[in-house]
Amino acid sequence: MNSIAVCIACAACGAVSGLICGPLLLIGKGCRPALRAVFDAAALLLAGVSFVACSALFRFPALRLYMLAAAALGFWLYLKSLHRLLAFLAGKMYNTYRSGRRAKRAKPKRPSAYDERGKI
Repeated sequence: MNSIAVCIACAACGAVSGLICGPLLLIGKGCRPALRAVFDAAALLLAGVSFVACSALFRFPALRLYMLAAAALGFWLYLKSLHRLLAFLAGKMYNTYRSGRRAKRAKPKRPSAYDERGKI
């Protein structure tokens, strides 16, 4: 593999690492600072393990600085773009689900020209 292909593969591996570590980072946001540090460390450890697994799977050459920079760039790009898009879509799905449940429980609406005696 040439350097450009390895760099692109490392950036993709960083983005996949972000996707894998996303739930841990979200869980850590709602915790105390000490517990948040544990979740952040676990997420970074998981990202490192996934990078090593990708490098072994794709038989990357010896570890170079640009490979780590590309993986970090992929992770950062995931957090700044795809993570926000997925959070937006998850929010939309949740709101649609909630509004559908609310519509099922709501009382049926009367026609607009309905008077109290039932005459139109």
